[in-house]
Amino acid sequence: MILKRIDAPARSEVRALAAKVRRRARRAGMKPADVERAIRDVRRRG
Repeated sequence: MILKRIDAPARSEVRALAAKVRRRARRAGMKPADVERAIRDVRRRG
């Protein structure tokens, strides 16, 4: 096994990615409740 240190992305990168995800979710017709439900389902599956 090889371990390699990685740096956290810049906050601006994280914000840009979040904005992109929000736009795609809106275009797909997703609502905040849909996202919360999906997160809950994934967490249950472990």
